[in-house]
Amino acid sequence: MIPIVEDYLSDLIQSKFSYLKSNPSILPKVLGTSQERINRLVKYLEVTPINVIKGYPRTPAQLPCICIMLSGEEEAQEGLGNYGEDEDSDMREYTEELVVSSRREGKIVLPYVKTLNKPLVAMTQIIHNNYAVTLEDNEYSILNPDLGLVEFDGDIEDGDSLTVTYTYRASSLELTQVLYESNYRLECWALNGDFTVELYHLLKWALLTGRDHLGKDKDLFNQRLGGADFEPATSYFPEFVYRRALTFWCQFTASSPEETYTYIEAIESNQSEYSANFGGDDNG
Repeated sequence: MIPIVEDYLSDLIQSKFSYLKSNPSILPKVLGTSQERINRLVKYLEVTPINVIKGYPRTPAQLPCICIMLSGEEEAQEGLGNYGEDEDSDMREYTEELVVSSRREGKIVLPYVKTLNKPLVAMTQIIHNNYAVTLEDNEYSILNPDLGLVEFDGDIEDGDSLTVTYTYRASSLELTQVLYESNYRLECWALNGDFTVELYHLLKWALLTGRDHLGKDKDLFNQRLGGADFEPATSYFPEFVYRRALTFWCQFTASSPEETYTYIEAIESNQSEYSANFGGDDNG
């Protein structure tokens, strides 16, 4: 999967500014400035929507706004063979009725069943058909997921009938995986210089408080923030448009599916018989 980082940033920023608008009392804890400036900012945010757009604003009517733009990105992973595997791409659940077998380890008899589908991922439910009871989790364990072997502890005997529900991997997806380093420029545009500065610092707060969300939920790691002023946008004359940008640098993994492989479900052996002299019969 190739993440659309612009969408992650846009959703986060809009969510944080909506929270600010609904909870203006936290502004003194967010910005270190005078109460007079805080009061003015609260009133301004109550009546003025902050647009979050991808790319440059078309007209001054879209201001104030936060523009999300890509400054640059490149592959960061070195070496050959940037390949991976998604084993969870085709997980399935299956229910079947199985008869318990047993094996010996010395004097100990160990009951087990062997599932039709494999490799096993987890056991969902096991019902003992003879007694119509559901086994507890501590009464069984997956002995060998690749062979579909499930072993039992407790009052399970050879020949018992069980209804087993489990999940297994039906196939595995081979991926081309690349580590990217990306740098985004989040520009604050406004017709007022003071508000441009305030908007910049509120944006910084939004990205800092959303760092865990972007890291844990969106897999954007090693995030770094920076900032700089930009020259006013003269193309909007006679309006004087102020600009300040927050830079957002991060790393993430992009993957693209290549080929799907199914797992081997069974092996059959067809044995042929040969004559003693291997090359022919006794007469030839």
